[in-house]
Amino acid sequence: MAEQAAEHIGADALLTRVGALFHDVGKANNPNFFIENQAPGSLNTHDDIAPKKSAAIIIRHVTDGVQLARKFRLPKRIEDFILEHHGQLITRYQYNKALELASKKNSEVNINEFRYPGPNPRSRETALLMLADGVEARTRAQRPHNEEDLRTMIRGVIELAQKSGQWTIPN
Repeated sequence: MAEQAAEHIGADALLTRVGALFHDVGKANNPNFFIENQAPGSLNTHDDIAPKKSAAIIIRHVTDGVQLARKFRLPKRIEDFILEHHGQLITRYQYNKALELASKKNSEVNINEFRYPGPNPRSRETALLMLADGVEARTRAQRPHNEEDLRTMIRGVIELAQKSGQWTIPN
């Protein structure tokens, strides 16, 4: 998806494709904590742990990915995809779960404990991957029933990235 978008806007499609192949390499260190690696109908491993710990495991795939990229001497440009594909977004599922638990305990939640380290996308290619990755994740979670639902969901991903200030991309 990101590669096709890159072709459409005149960005580097090959770089986008390679970046897309490597962006989640850090998930290899904790594969069972990511929904795409969980068997359908199995228990979600995140349901049994505190939201803060769950978020830390999810977020760590970025830093784990960078460590692997450096270990295997991947080009810096590929490392950018690993670092930037979530920008400084938050792990919304875990954050919302923490808010729900905090309201029951009358306590507060530090949003920064649920925030990816970033940086925000600094190229068109990494921004496209952020959007494609977000659409894929939302599709897995919401399972749109028709084209209209899918288009609404895609607009939502784009609007979330815009509203949360993920655009620091030069023209």
